[in-house]
This record gives sequence, C-alpha cells and structure tokens, in this order.
Amino acid sequence: MQKLEFSILLVILTIEMTLLNALRPPVAKSIIALFGLIAGLALGHKYGLEYPWGAALAGFGMVYFVLPSELFGRARQLRIDWWRRRVSVFPENWRKLPLLVLEDPGPFGP
Repeated sequence: MQKLEFSILLVILTIEMTLLNALRPPVAKSIIALFGLIAGLALGHKYGLEYPWGAALAGFGMVYFVLPSELFGRARQLRIDWWRRRVSVFPENWRKLPLLVLEDPGPFGP
C-alpha cells in the first residue's frame, strides 16, 4: 500500500509542478492549494479523524498562506529565461515567435 501512496504523491507533485510552470502565479497557487485541501481530507479520513475537514483546511492553509507568492512568480521568470536562451541559437526571424507567445498577457490580462 505504501508504494501506491508514494506513486500517487509523485503524480500529484508532477501535476503541481506542471501547473506552477504553465499558469499565472495566483492561479497556480490557488489550484495547488486545492490539492493541499484534497490531500488533507484524504489523510484525515485515512487516519480516522472524527472531523477530517480540519485536516483538509490545514492542508489548504499550508499551501495558500505559507508558500510565498514570489516563489510562483520566480518560476515563471525562470521559464521565460530558459526559452530566451533556447531560441537565441535560431535565426532572427524564428526568435520572435516564442517570445511573442511568452510575453502575451493572455485572456486574463497582465
């Protein structure tokens, strides 16, 4: 059973890191906090707590209130820097397209 739990944990961490790199910082932080809520609820239910929602709220709070927002913004900046280094080896007309996509504010604005 422990191998299954560890595998599920690795899958969740992979999804969280993908969200962290793909989404805007506040959106990523909110979605990852929901994963914390689900994990807290699962742990509270597994260990037979009378009110597992307390563990769920603790899991949500640990992510949403403890993790600094700068961590999420820094991950996005690292992703943009990586793309800039990656496309610098291409000819000039090929370099513009990925940078336009990365700097586009998207549907939610800046």
